[in-house]
Amino acid sequence: MYFFYSEDIFLLNNQIKKTIKELQQKDQYDVLSFSLIEDDFNTIYDNVTNLNFFSSKSIIVISDAYFVTEIKTNFNKNYSLNKLEIMLKNFNPNNVIIFTLNSNKFSKKLKIAKYIESNFNVKYLSLWDEKQTIKYIIDYLKSKNKIIDINLASQIYNLLPNDLQIITNEINKLANLKSELNIDIIKTNLNKYHNEDIFKLVDAFINNNIDKFIKLYHDYILLNDDIIGLISLIDTNLSFYRDVVILKKQFKSEEQISTILKSHIYRVKLAVKNSYDINTLNDKIKIVYKIYKGIINWNINKKTLVEYMLIKNMKG
Repeated sequence: MYFFYSEDIFLLNNQIKKTIKELQQKDQYDVLSFSLIEDDFNTIYDNVTNLNFFSSKSIIVISDAYFVTEIKTNFNKNYSLNKLEIMLKNFNPNNVIIFTLNSNKFSKKLKIAKYIESNFNVKYLSLWDEKQTIKYIIDYLKSKNKIIDINLASQIYNLLPNDLQIITNEINKLANLKSELNIDIIKTNLNKYHNEDIFKLVDAFINNNIDKFIKLYHDYILLNDDIIGLISLIDTNLSFYRDVVILKKQFKSEEQISTILKSHIYRVKLAVKNSYDINTLNDKIKIVYKIYKGIINWNINKKTLVEYMLIKNMKG
């Protein structure tokens, strides 16, 4: 019985894969994935508690476990805390349950959180610092037979958003280049993250400017052919803008916000200038997260449904 939580979806997914691999090396398991938000809770309940006639074993991964937080969450209509507690006390012992939460919130004063802490292997996956991320970049590229030193790895780190999924996608592209890596090649391949078009695209999405969004979206995909990278960038920028709005309401100066968020002052000034509404940002973050999770879990066809879902959100 496991409970993994982290703000970083990449670290979370890696931990899930690692745990499943370790379990399957010891025994044969089917793997089932559910969401407490997206999936019918009655279906989850049945899969967790029912005894299988053929005694087969399942690893059941249940995401969106916000019940250990005080965050208001729109769980599936058939969910209730009472039903969850009954399920946890009557699970099929042949199954392994893995709860996951894409957040750093775990309220130990909640009764259910105390139960999870006492009965589950709870693990918080903390965000990596600069040193850990640079080491990851070096190790990854060396594993792909690329010559890389700490100076080049630091350049890569500084050119990319602080998002491990994006970093992994981009260093994988660098690993597939036939030429040796140097600063010019790295800048040429990664400079798209300093292009203002991404800011314009996110702004168009926030303000429901559909025509402008479609043009910038297609331009990005044509240039980069990386939908998951784009979704990660949109999510990163939306979350950044929301954090700026919150800090601004706390009467923090632009310089203080820049220091707190460890971001360039230009990005802070841009966010402040645009005066985004926090409710709108939260709405956009939810749909982008839903899309990102769908791509990762293979529930969404990224070539056809991503653009449709984003535009549908803008239409209201």
